[in-house]
Amino acid sequence: MTKERKKQTHFRDKGIFSVLPQDMEKIYSVLKITPDVRVDRVAALKKLIEAGKYHVPSDVLAEKMIKESLLELKK
Repeated sequence: MTKERKKQTHFRDKGIFSVLPQDMEKIYSVLKITPDVRVDRVAALKKLIEAGKYHVPSDVLAEKMIKESLLELKK
């Protein structure tokens, strides 16, 4: 891709978002009642782990670890 093409693509990908105050109030009210932890999911995973039935493929685990490390480097 040429430099000119990259500039055009980059410019075109930008967007402007505006949120009205009443929309922000709705967002905050939903966030207030949304739990930080999905208790049902945690309980299900805990049961699988205790039963020895929870398995994460090593390649999937390695990929996620690398991605997280790269994200930390960007900070």
